[in-house]
Amino acid sequence: KFALYFDFNSSEVGGLANIVDYIKSLSYLEGVKLVGHADPIGSDEYNQALSLKRAQNTAAALKEAGVTDWKLGVDAQGEKAPMANCTGKGAQLIACLRPDRRVDVEVTGEITEKQM
Repeated sequence: KFALYFDFNSSEVGGLANIVDYIKSLSYLEGVKLVGHADPIGSDEYNQALSLKRAQNTAAALKEAGVTDWKLGVDAQGEKAPMANCTGKGAQLIACLRPDRRVDVEVTGEITEKQM
């Protein structure tokens, strides 16, 4: 399982190299499940849409890197699955909430013994 983190109010995907390398190391790729998340700043509706956009952008980047699109599953949780426990205001709060701005990436497949 991997996680990609996002800047505040952003759906721009950063480095995927470690995920792509892992997928390419598999002898058989069953699927890649992508679940987008958002921090609690903003409305529920906005955060749901932003978390979906994060997951969709991650899927598009993985497809561009060569992952078959029908093996990509996309879901979004909005702000419903927080990881951070933060107080404060402004930039301090935004920085603390970074773990909530993520896409969880779950890769299923097989590695042959030779590759292990």
